[in-house]
Amino acid sequence: MVNDTFLGRNTREALRVLDGIQYFEKHGEVCPADWEQGKEAMKPDFEGVKQYLAKEFKH
Repeated sequence: MVNDTFLGRNTREALRVLDGIQYFEKHGEVCPADWEQGKEAMKPDFEGVKQYLAKEFKH
């Protein structure tokens, strides 16, 4: 992550992104916005996104 010198860094966000990359490499599923370890990911195709959104909007 690259920030200009006048912007603060967010270590938690950098670690969250790293977790997402590792999760994808291990499981082949993509991580939606604000995903964190332990939360559900989705298959990177139309059906996977459809199923994920159907579950999310039930709540």
